[in-house]
Amino acid sequence: MPSKDVQIYCESCRTSDWMRLDLDSIQSDSGLIRRAILHSGHTLNIEIDKNGSVRKNEVVQIEQNPLTVLIEDVAQGMHYLNTDTEQAIVINAYTSNNQLKKFFQSIIVEMFKQSTTRTMEDTFIFEVSSFEGHTVLDTDGLHLSVGPYIRANFTRLSDPFKGIILDIKEAEENQLDIQSTISGYDWVAIIVPKDKKEGYHHAFSSLFEETATPFFIDALGNSMIRDLFDFIFAITLQAEN
Repeated sequence: MPSKDVQIYCESCRTSDWMRLDLDSIQSDSGLIRRAILHSGHTLNIEIDKNGSVRKNEVVQIEQNPLTVLIEDVAQGMHYLNTDTEQAIVINAYTSNNQLKKFFQSIIVEMFKQSTTRTMEDTFIFEVSSFEGHTVLDTDGLHLSVGPYIRANFTRLSDPFKGIILDIKEAEENQLDIQSTISGYDWVAIIVPKDKKEGYHHAFSSLFEETATPFFIDALGNSMIRDLFDFIFAITLQAEN
């Protein structure tokens, strides 16, 4: 029997695919050939007999890793800040926490992946450097850095909207002048130990309210990271308007 084009319908996305199969090549004991077609968010598992008839058609949803989805969402948001906002953006993260550093590094990698699919009109300078545990991303309108010290050399950006993410435990261990450090930023996010969250919130909230500085205080965790970047995107877009 020659090759045959077999039409396969996906009930989930309501589309048809055509698959060319050499039906004589079916060697399985069941006399069926099995294939999996990857669609957006799901796969279509099918079984076809030697006559080219679809005997089984099953949609299997793909379980996505929530952290992977979060990284993709944040990277897309960073692209928006870089290309679609008029004011340059600076985000400094003062921490040597491996979880947070790896998250930022994953965002930078994902931004690079996403940048390769953008149109020529959207191209921009994309520079990444890493030195002594400090990772930096520089683009046309965005400076993103994470590491165990403050990197304030972003003078090439004209009048940027600046924010700092401060690991309070590390800042205190290194005897950082916290009030002086955060005074140069337009918004502040503070990462605190979970058991001391309420105390730190009381200690800092009056200071930030007095200076009218938007702030975020929470303990590190996956849900906290999503809330943190929701805060960053919201306060940045609010400043644009």
